[in-house]
Amino acid sequence: MKKRRGNDASSHTSLTPTRLPTASAGMQTLEFDQFEFANPSTEEHLRLAVERKSRMPVISTFLDQCLSRVQQASLVSPIPPQPFQECFWRREVEDLLARFAPQLVPDLDESMVTVLLNEFDEHWLLIDSPRKFILYEWRTSA
Repeated sequence: MKKRRGNDASSHTSLTPTRLPTASAGMQTLEFDQFEFANPSTEEHLRLAVERKSRMPVISTFLDQCLSRVQQASLVSPIPPQPFQECFWRREVEDLLARFAPQLVPDLDESMVTVLLNEFDEHWLLIDSPRKFILYEWRTSA
């Protein structure tokens, strides 16, 4: 696992650089590459950006800190936010968060989720939980 706080780029090597162009000092980023999954040949990658609402209470500000304007324009979904329990990828998200970031799981039942990207090999979700904002990026190249 690669863990990063704020915008200290020197301590972070990313498979896809510039995902957090202007991360705030309190934002936490967690990354997990294919070797941390059960089957490395699936080439899965999970990246989480997490910020407490007490530090950044507006979801659009959080998204601005996580993604460039170009990324936002290409990802913003026409699907409105929905309860996390209605999310198509709910089980997979719950399983991966329970494994890699268990501290985030208790709030999921009370969370809203916006699907930013829903492709066969890549899912980007913006999770609005009672205490935190979470940008969930999962992808595979297999």
